[in-house]
Amino acid sequence: MRIGFSAADPRPDKPRAGAEAAKASTRRHLCERLERARAHLHEHCDRNVALAELAAVAGVSRFHLARYFKLAFGAAPIAYHRGLRLARAAELLASGGRSLAEAAEAAGYSDAAALSHAFRRRYGRTPRQWAIAARG
Repeated sequence: MRIGFSAADPRPDKPRAGAEAAKASTRRHLCERLERARAHLHEHCDRNVALAELAAVAGVSRFHLARYFKLAFGAAPIAYHRGLRLARAAELLASGGRSLAEAAEAAGYSDAAALSHAFRRRYGRTPRQWAIAARG
């Protein structure tokens, strides 16, 4: 089975099963499970979510979740979740209302150093540099 996006689909954030699945109901069922997993990540962007927990929510094995999630959404589940958490931290820092430690806690990082390290790897600059540029 192959998962992909349709260029004509007005909602590209929704997974769409490819033509290789034998039955339409199988494709639909898999898409619903992937969407359930993605929604769980969005609901819990304030903490780490283990792959085993996510697989249990979706009702599929860890292997199948990792494989089909990446095909559907372009990133592995954990990388997708890390991106959500960093985007949340970046939004909080850009608004100017939160310190680095508060943004780290709100985004589910253990401390400001952990957030700073992940932030630098993702955005290529420190959270402080990024916040100044975003506000300025």
